[in-house]
Amino acid sequence: MDGLGVVALVYGLLASAQGVWFGYLFGMTAVGWVVAAFWLPTMIAHERKSNRHTTVAVINLFGGWLLGTGWVVALIIALASSSREDARA
Repeated sequence: MDGLGVVALVYGLLASAQGVWFGYLFGMTAVGWVVAAFWLPTMIAHERKSNRHTTVAVINLFGGWLLGTGWVVALIIALASSSREDARA
């Protein structure tokens, strides 16, 4: 079961136990965290002003869905690449 499947399961349990609004709020918050975690390598590359931030974003977008392999590759590139400021020096 992937991350969104777990979120949907927890959302369903909470919606039936606590009422629809609590489950909806929890579900939307959890989905937001999952989306933020998915884009983490791209955010790291952008904040570090990496010279490969476009590459990281493309790998993250298209390869991140494949069992997380692309996400791990994008994270490694984001952490290993030098910044644009380092390249100028």
